[in-house]
Amino acid sequence: MLTINGGGTETLTLTDTADGSFSAGTLTASSLTGFFGAGGSMNYSGIETMNLSLGNGGHTLTISGRSGVTNVSTGSGSDTINLLAAGGTTNINAGAGPNTFNLGSLVFNNGTGVMDKVQGTVNYTGSGTDTMNVDDSGSSTPETGTLRAGSLRFFDPVIIN
Repeated sequence: MLTINGGGTETLTLTDTADGSFSAGTLTASSLTGFFGAGGSMNYSGIETMNLSLGNGGHTLTISGRSGVTNVSTGSGSDTINLLAAGGTTNINAGAGPNTFNLGSLVFNNGTGVMDKVQGTVNYTGSGTDTMNVDDSGSSTPETGTLRAGSLRFFDPVIIN
């Protein structure tokens, strides 16, 4: 296990672009698992900006609690990004390939999706053959949003570009 302790203003850049095989991982408020080989993981604290660049194999990345600025580039494979909780600015460049971007839930429309934990601004760049699923079916509070050609804006607050 790798542990990184920053001072609150540091930038951490992780590059796995040479790996063309499938990988799945989870980014939380204090750890990243799944992209360091079998059983590998990283714990971190005090990181303001995190840059994560993955290879061209298909990837599944679940973001379940990250604040600050998060920049993710997944390469040209068929990728799935699950954004369950984040604050600050989250920038995702899914590259070429048919990609799936899930917000609020891993299983859609089953009454468990909640957008309340996704806050800040989410900027998603894909290839044009992507699918975006937004699920707030588990929320007890009605949500109001505005869908435009290039953005989806909720009032709790999350902005998706």
